[in-house]
Amino acid sequence: MSLLSLSPELRLLIAGAAECERDINSLARTSRQCYQDLNEYLYEHNVKFGKSSALIWAVKHGVITTAMRMLNAGCDINAKDDYCDGSALWHAAICGQEGMVALLLGIDGIDINSQNGHSRSTALTEAVDLGHKGVVQLLLAADGVQVNLMDGLGRIPLSTAVRKGELEVTKLLLMTRGVDVNLEDGNGLTPLMHATCNKCTSSVSLLMGVAGVNLNTRDRFGRTH
Repeated sequence: MSLLSLSPELRLLIAGAAECERDINSLARTSRQCYQDLNEYLYEHNVKFGKSSALIWAVKHGVITTAMRMLNAGCDINAKDDYCDGSALWHAAICGQEGMVALLLGIDGIDINSQNGHSRSTALTEAVDLGHKGVVQLLLAADGVQVNLMDGLGRIPLSTAVRKGELEVTKLLLMTRGVDVNLEDGNGLTPLMHATCNKCTSSVSLLMGVAGVNLNTRDRFGRTH
């Protein structure tokens, strides 16, 4: 007796007896009919037993159909993967997936400041570090973003943008309400200190034009700008 001769209900029962997601996926690929019957169940299985890993895969690779199916299956939008311990939003930011970032930010309950378990970085920190301007713009426009949050490596978004020479990203951060232009990073350096150390005249000029910037701060060695 072939699988196609069975009712959809029986095919679902057979799939339910398979504990491994890979086995269910193989079963779904045996025919178009099996795929139609089991595809939704496969996503539900990933939500229940796979830590919503298919969502993270989808956002990293920009596969909107898979992401939407996972969302419709009730996935945990803040679930983290086992390897990087990062959320879907964190991975989307790193990969520069603007469409996925926009999609995730529009979902109720998204943790925009979720930190990965290793470096304690956020989506904003990584997007700034990698120069993903479009992603940075989306994150800064979202409610609740912590623009001054320092990660486990001592990085803060503004200092990171200045240190990396990302002038356009620096401008975006400076236009964001609540950004602390004098905040020291884990090395005790302010954004202006980074700009002067790197001899980035554009960043120096930009920062010196910001109201409230402290020109007399000293680093841990007592040096000023």
